[in-house]
Amino acid sequence: IFEMPLLGFLGFPPFALECWLIFVLARRVWREWGMAGRVGIAATVTALCWAGIFVVDHYVVKGYRA
Repeated sequence: IFEMPLLGFLGFPPFALECWLIFVLARRVWREWGMAGRVGIAATVTALCWAGIFVVDHYVVKGYRA
């Protein structure tokens, strides 16, 4: 379908499960750890987003040079 091979779609169910499990963990930490958990989740999500932006910018936008 479009440009993606059909076998590539088999990766979506494990990815969806992983996203759900991360959401459940974050929700539990958010509720049980109070303000420290909330700050920790916010810092972790922010760091992961910045790391993702850096990797995409470095390897995709600027081009990868091995």
